[in-house]
Amino acid sequence: KSGAGVLLGTQVAEMARFAGHRGVLCALMLLTVLLSAPMSNQAAALVVLPVGISAASQLGVDPRPFAIGIALAASCSFITPLEPSCVLVYGPGHYRFTDFFRLGTPLTAVILALLTVAVPLGWPFDGSRGPSAPSVISGVAPPAPAPAPAPAAVSGAAQ
Repeated sequence: KSGAGVLLGTQVAEMARFAGHRGVLCALMLLTVLLSAPMSNQAAALVVLPVGISAASQLGVDPRPFAIGIALAASCSFITPLEPSCVLVYGPGHYRFTDFFRLGTPLTAVILALLTVAVPLGWPFDGSRGPSAPSVISGVAPPAPAPAPAPAAVSGAAQ
């Protein structure tokens, strides 16, 4: 209601002039990863999601790739042990905070690079789907192609 999502979305959309749609997606996912370090994954996704939807609107593209990318990136921060699953192994594994930073930073970078490529393949920016791709949003597969017509029966004597 404050309009901050629209304002930030407009600023992020300006980045598309030199970085393209994938660059905007990557920037939003990076922002989500960075915000999920000091706050919960869900909170980080909820903060960035209005910005992503506004950016998609400004760019005139389908918002689903941005929403999916933000949601996936929220769970891909391996930089700190502040996530519940990381905390479980932090003490018993005798890990140090720097271990997570040293190993988690490259892992997070690789995951973000993969998501930048993979998310638009499953949810294209133009909103189209491939001919055989099931709809993940609705859970309904597209209709099967019509069967080929049967050959016509030959009537009468063989010629």
